[in-house]
Amino acid sequence: EIYNQFLTQKEAEETGYAFVELVDSIKDLNSLVKEDLEVINDILRKYELLSENAKSLSVVIEAKGNLDASKEYVESLVSMSDEEYAVLQFVALLNKLPSAMNLTILDVDKVDLACDLYLTLSADNKNLKEVKNAKSKLDMLVARANQLKTIQANAEAFIEMVWSLPAYDELEWKNATHNSLISAAENAYNKL
Repeated sequence: EIYNQFLTQKEAEETGYAFVELVDSIKDLNSLVKEDLEVINDILRKYELLSENAKSLSVVIEAKGNLDASKEYVESLVSMSDEEYAVLQFVALLNKLPSAMNLTILDVDKVDLACDLYLTLSADNKNLKEVKNAKSKLDMLVARANQLKTIQANAEAFIEMVWSLPAYDELEWKNATHNSLISAAENAYNKL
């Protein structure tokens, strides 16, 4: 009997904490957009499948409160004008992006998307405080994204040059073509 209670509690904790992790992945209100409603509803369906023991855990109760607040917020986005929503989308995307220091090549497309979103904003909206703040971050991200694109292009050039070299045992060290290929590959490496 005690062992069964232990197993029931352990299962409740495992499923409860899994639910909390799902909620934590979307609970930042400043980064939610209309499209997040589908994700929120999916997580709410998962909540309904939890056992009563899991639902009674304090961390699950708190996460459910955060999820309900997120749903209410996203539902309020539906009533926004296109202009208001464009501002929100731009700011939300910038909130989701890491700092310039933590930006990776995988984030570059999102930075490009943020630039496109910014261009769609009206002049009045570009003067809003939250847009100006987001634009400051975007400027730093664009600079870093351009550095990352250059690094990637140089890396690809280096790899292509290395693959164009003959095998080590086939290299002719006095061959001008081989020496220029090696020199070009070294230059490409130094640009990294």
